[in-house]
Amino acid sequence: MIRVATLDRYLLRRLTRGYVVTVGSFAAFLWLLAMLDLLEDARGAAGLAAAVWQAARVIPENLVDLLPMVTVLATAAVAGALNRDREITVMRASGVSLPRITRVALVPGLALAVLAIGFLQWAAPALYQGPARIAGTALGESGLWHAQHGLWLRRGGEYLNVGELELGRTPVDVSIYHFDDDGRLRREVRAARAFIETPDRWRLVDVRIREFDAPGERRIEHRDEYEWQAFVGGEQLEVLLRPPASLPLTELWLYVGTLRAQGQDTGEYALILWRRLALPLACLGMILVGMAAATASLRSSAASARVAGALAIGLGYQLGVEMVARAGLVAGVPGPLLAVAPPVLLVAFGAWLLARAR
Repeated sequence: MIRVATLDRYLLRRLTRGYVVTVGSFAAFLWLLAMLDLLEDARGAAGLAAAVWQAARVIPENLVDLLPMVTVLATAAVAGALNRDREITVMRASGVSLPRITRVALVPGLALAVLAIGFLQWAAPALYQGPARIAGTALGESGLWHAQHGLWLRRGGEYLNVGELELGRTPVDVSIYHFDDDGRLRREVRAARAFIETPDRWRLVDVRIREFDAPGERRIEHRDEYEWQAFVGGEQLEVLLRPPASLPLTELWLYVGTLRAQGQDTGEYALILWRRLALPLACLGMILVGMAAATASLRSSAASARVAGALAIGLGYQLGVEMVARAGLVAGVPGPLLAVAPPVLLVAFGAWLLARAR
């Protein structure tokens, strides 16, 4: 028992070092790519400092997206080195089976996947500036964000006020004011919330409309729903709404449920949600692939070639999943199926490879 426990600790130390090196290498590469893109618009020392921060800010989320590749490369590199030095041969000759070694290899990879889900839930949303980020030049002279009074946008004599964004994407406490050329208020529309069906069409619910025909005269009308031809441009709308990837998993789950209850398409958001939830499954499959590729007979190919092959499988998986997801959304395939089916197939493929390696 002591010998097995000592072996487990040794394997975990080697794997931990492998993950540290791999994560550090990926982070440096991602930071360099982001810096090369941001430096084109950087001006002066302040611009350089902002570029450095912006490039560093996107690294964690990009690493999470590439986590299956990180796990397959780290696992294959460590297991390949052990196999090259005949350490795995000695372990197996001592009675330690390959499945037992693989179970130890699963520990750091799955732990990293769980940490990644925790990061997406609590830390990633904090990296986005939220609604306050639209207070600058993104809205130009026609818009303003106020911490207490929400968002204000104007086009001509029409004003839009949004009290807050529920779940980061659903406007609530919406008010629309129409003024005539003399500056008199002619119409006021208030709604409990709005569903943005297209950039130029908002569906308001629980609506109260007040018409001011003459000074002191007004008519009030209540409607369950009201379609508003919005003047919010596509760029302004993208600035207004938080991207789905910035939402915590719990809020994304609620937002998908809200869309489903309203009869709207949930494909893209359900895909993002379930892809994140299935991240440990994808990492599990990649670890199995990495172990199978690295522990095959040394006579089959060079160790470095097998590690490169495992990395190629990881890269092919990432690209294949993206293409299948986009094509599936266009074809109307449910988002959960598009997100969960690829890692399930990957686990089955990795288990088959590992069984052959034994």
